[in-house]
Amino acid sequence: MPKKRPILLLGWQTTIGSGIAALPAIHAVRAHFGEDAEYWLLTRPAPAGTSHPAELLIGWGRLEGLLFLPRLRHVWRWLALLRKVHRLGMDRAVYVDLSAPRRVTRILLDAFCRLAGLGRPMGLPGQAQPIYSSPHEPARRLANLAAAGLPCPASPYLPRLLPPAAVDVDAWLAANARPGRRLVAICPGARAQANHWPEDRFIALGERLIREGRYELVICGGPSESGVAERLRARWGEGLVAAGTLSLVATARLLSRCDLVVGLDTGTSHLAAALGVPVIEIQGGRCVVGAWDPIGRDVTVLRFEVPCAGCGHAVCPLAIHPCMRGISLEQVWHAVQQRLARPVDAACT
Repeated sequence: MPKKRPILLLGWQTTIGSGIAALPAIHAVRAHFGEDAEYWLLTRPAPAGTSHPAELLIGWGRLEGLLFLPRLRHVWRWLALLRKVHRLGMDRAVYVDLSAPRRVTRILLDAFCRLAGLGRPMGLPGQAQPIYSSPHEPARRLANLAAAGLPCPASPYLPRLLPPAAVDVDAWLAANARPGRRLVAICPGARAQANHWPEDRFIALGERLIREGRYELVICGGPSESGVAERLRARWGEGLVAAGTLSLVATARLLSRCDLVVGLDTGTSHLAAALGVPVIEIQGGRCVVGAWDPIGRDVTVLRFEVPCAGCGHAVCPLAIHPCMRGISLEQVWHAVQQRLARPVDAACT
């Protein structure tokens, strides 16, 4: 049987959380078109100093390769991209990204695919949006595909993903972690300021865990979180700093070794949940309830409901930042104690 022509997956966003939220849709596309087809991801380059989810999607989505969208003013790069799509012999395009993209995004991707001879992308919503039965973002992406005629499961599901091999993590832990202690990851950073929990509460949470004398705290995140990570370690007088030290692949491997991850509505929480690690997510009110909950079987989401929930602001316009300050240290500490008191799930180790 001849090999099927390649499928172009449109994954616009560059955040880790959005990339992982695309995995159920990618798996549904693979189930429909078959394992003998090639799958390529067309995406934007990540902003400077951040990790791109494609580092993980390549393996977890079993992708053949990546194509990157150039800036609008780079006409020759657009022409080179169109030539490459033609040269690869793409069969069609399927949109697996945000369930309700901005109008300019829809126009740009639709125009590019038509110029590339792929027609209108499957799953790219138009002005008339599907009627969603769930606020959960991964489920809404599946609904877009189902509205385009592609068979999809009713709800998003991910098998427990295996962490990519990263030998340097084994050596890093052997050199830095104290043997016999349970690893607890603290992830205090997020790209959006509206998702930030007060730093002094992370300090107090770590101090309580340190007093227990049984835990090794490891601070995870990207390069932009290295500053807060160093401040936490300085206040605690101990702890391992992985933020800005380990690659995204190595961070995934490290998170898979943890007994618990405490983080915000950001990539590390989504990554840990996808790996099957217990997660406590301190979630702000900028999104509606349930929209961006991590996909995982052992996830605790802590929220403080406010009248302005669902505002969508990346930066909270209120100085008191009520939705995040409303989540108390005691509430988080209680959730941490409850989770750490349970036996370690052998499937998560």
